[in-house]
Amino acid sequence: MIVAPFNLSIDELDDYEVNGSTGEKIGEVENLLTDASSESVAVVIETEGFLGIGDEDVIVTLDQLELVDGEFQINLTEEELEAMPKWDD
Repeated sequence: MIVAPFNLSIDELDDYEVNGSTGEKIGEVENLLTDASSESVAVVIETEGFLGIGDEDVIVTLDQLELVDGEFQINLTEEELEAMPKWDD
């Protein structure tokens, strides 16, 4: 399956790094979420913590991600990212 709008397979999307608008690493893609019709709608991003402490998995819709020069970028502040829905697998 190819994930629209990024033309990446699910395997390529897994562990893809996500950066903030200034280039700092926010985290990496952990899961792809689909709706009832199997359309890709969101990703789960494991945010960075210090030495693995404080990592959180947050849900980000695909329209909040941008593929810029081969890297995912998200234009959310730290506060906005912390307020995103959490994913508990």
